[in-house]
Amino acid sequence: MAYYNFDEASGTIAHDSVGSINGTLMGGATFDPGAGINGGAVSLNTATNAYVDMGNNFAFTSGSFSI
Repeated sequence: MAYYNFDEASGTIAHDSVGSINGTLMGGATFDPGAGINGGAVSLNTATNAYVDMGNNFAFTSGSFSI
């Protein structure tokens, strides 16, 4: 379906490595190129309700979810 490395150094787009369902960083989420196992991570701040919006592409029936 989709695979995200979250290893971008800047910007607001999380690129899908196997398809075309890119995500958008929202609510103050940022990339942290010095973190993570492979040299990158996404920093999510609960105080600003940060998240990555993948759009309505995965056909879940309703409600919010986290992965």
